[in-house]
Amino acid sequence: MSLTLRQVAALARLRWQMVRSDRVRAALVLGAAAVPLVLAAAVATGATLADAAPAGTDAGPFAPALFAALAVISVLAPLSAGGGYPLVPEESLVAHPVRPATIAVGSLLLSPLNITWLAHVLGVATATGYLTGSGPRLAPAVLTTLAYVALTTTAGAALAWTAVGIRARRGGRLALAVAGVAGAVGVGAVVAAGSGRAALDALPTSAMLPLLDEAWAGSLSVWAAGFAGLLLGTGVAFALAVRACGWALTRRADRSAAGLAVPVRRRGPRRTAFAELVAVDRASVWRAPALRRGVVLLTLVPGAVALVADVEWSSIVLLPPIVAAGTGLLFGINVFCLDAGGAAWLATLPHDPRTAYLAKARVLTELCLLTSGATVLLSLGRAPAPTGAEAAAVVGALVVGTATVVATCLTISVRRPHRADLRGPRDTPAPPGALFADTLLLSIGATITGSAFAVLTLAPAAWIPLAVAAALTLPAVGWVLRGAHRWREPARRARVVAAVAAG
Repeated sequence: MSLTLRQVAALARLRWQMVRSDRVRAALVLGAAAVPLVLAAAVATGATLADAAPAGTDAGPFAPALFAALAVISVLAPLSAGGGYPLVPEESLVAHPVRPATIAVGSLLLSPLNITWLAHVLGVATATGYLTGSGPRLAPAVLTTLAYVALTTTAGAALAWTAVGIRARRGGRLALAVAGVAGAVGVGAVVAAGSGRAALDALPTSAMLPLLDEAWAGSLSVWAAGFAGLLLGTGVAFALAVRACGWALTRRADRSAAGLAVPVRRRGPRRTAFAELVAVDRASVWRAPALRRGVVLLTLVPGAVALVADVEWSSIVLLPPIVAAGTGLLFGINVFCLDAGGAAWLATLPHDPRTAYLAKARVLTELCLLTSGATVLLSLGRAPAPTGAEAAAVVGALVVGTATVVATCLTISVRRPHRADLRGPRDTPAPPGALFADTLLLSIGATITGSAFAVLTLAPAAWIPLAVAAALTLPAVGWVLRGAHRWREPARRARVVAAVAAG
């Protein structure tokens, strides 16, 4: 076993020992075991849909859009986390000679922690089943898709670490900003010209579709050559990712000279204690680099992808719950970590504890509505005029997805608080194991919510999706209010405050 694998195994064992709850350990094992089963179910669902579809049915732009979107997300997901998720907090490894390859491999292993990446992997798995259908040669097609996922994820990590290294200096940040603006202008030009499908077909990712055809019903020798090319590309991308990771982590940032302490203008006083606490929580969200970057990406990227892909309303309705769940994973699953070391001081202030709880719920709701609402608005750019049921279903998915995420995150925050300062670009609100379990929980809820409202787009009247939305939202709101009432219990509050303030 190489030194890199030994270090990864040692860090994984260390993180496993830090999980003190047997129930959490059991949930992690079940979650890891469920991932292959969920992927198999996605492929089987796609194959069933293909068998039931009329002969000659075209997959339209969805398949190339899904494969292209996975490539884009594979770059943006680790980039939003400052290069990748750490197996063990970076400050805990300062005294240990951990290799850059270890950090790169650990980050790749934690890729499923990103709900957007996981959702796109499920999407390409379903597309694979739909493009090939059931049959004895489905296995080569699935292997081809898995190799594609490995290649895009590894290449995305290499590009993300390179971008992290470039952003260490002011000139690099300026260059990346110019490139981002140019990319946005290019996407806008493609959308304005109505050539989104032609652009998707011109991307290198579209080569996956003929390779899947070869795996399904073509020449096995041609497929084997393409499959070997994917594996070779993954190996090259991994070597580049290791080099880029080492370069980025050893590159001195010009921001470190100024330190984290910067002058901040004093805010004016608010009229009520609730408004004051909301202002403090909002400032806490935007002070954290990881949260700022995550909110911006969740606000712009899913909607831009839907805009270019020109998706239908039945697909748009799936997006708000998924984006809201991704926002919850930024900090909502440990929402009291926003207070960090100041939690003990805030707890001594003479306000009703219920006010602080509701302030956290207010800020989390705002951000979920901001990101998922922006996704819907961007998706509307090229969508056809909706029916009443389609518009009502999108509104219902937006409201129910947000309410469900807020209620779930506040419950998790009280039951499993963690210490997280969220000062660095790779800081996460919870340890990898807890983050993985919460990702599965939120992704399952988002998938069920989105699928239910996708079916409701076919309802004969608009009031039906709205009635279902009200029936699902009221229990979530009631759960938040009951949680605020329970937050008045001193013992419950003291346990959370002690965890987020002192670890």
